[in-house]
Amino acid sequence: MIAMSVNLNGDGALEGIPIHQEASAIEVILLEGGTESGRPSVTIHMTLGAGVGPTAKSERHIIGQTSARLFCTAARMIMAKHPDLFDD
Repeated sequence: MIAMSVNLNGDGALEGIPIHQEASAIEVILLEGGTESGRPSVTIHMTLGAGVGPTAKSERHIIGQTSARLFCTAARMIMAKHPDLFDD
């Protein structure tokens, strides 16, 4: 399973890394018993478009997985930093 780190001050953290912004879908999938311990895991599935040009292929898929506990801990950390996130 892929480990996850949380950077709550990430402005500029992806500088110099090519970013694919043509994602047509992002899906968060809860897998019951997805970890070796039998606890739930979360899979993040991104579908990227085919791109353009003569080397363009069909859709591409990026999949990452972590424990549901770690995923929810990250969400709690974001909510602690931005408690008013859902106030509007």
